[in-house]
Amino acid sequence: MVTVTYEQARGLREKHEKPGGYQISVSRTVNVPLANLYKAVANEKSRSSWLPEVGLVVRKATAHKSMRVTWKDGKTSLEINFLPKGDAKSQVVVQHSKLPDAKAAAKMKTFWGKALDQLRKSLGG
Repeated sequence: MVTVTYEQARGLREKHEKPGGYQISVSRTVNVPLANLYKAVANEKSRSSWLPEVGLVVRKATAHKSMRVTWKDGKTSLEINFLPKGDAKSQVVVQHSKLPDAKAAAKMKTFWGKALDQLRKSLGG
């Protein structure tokens, strides 16, 4: 962390930049049980109601915990984590990595913010 702060202060590394490219993270808390939130993301039909993107490849999924996904471009990756926040509340965290530049990172941060807002709206939370 100290190294990253130093590199950013010296202009050697930009915000969201990692050794393998740029990475962003967006999260939302939703007023639904964890199982409902997981299903809304993991089930392709449910997902299409709030995320119309096609071509996602789920590489690994652990029910009600996490998913590893290759984004539709075939180059960048998603790590989606699900966290319980009580009986009827849960949180989803999307981490999009291997983005090519700061402009792409900013674009995807905005994209995922809107997408997760749509998810929350579709679940009534």
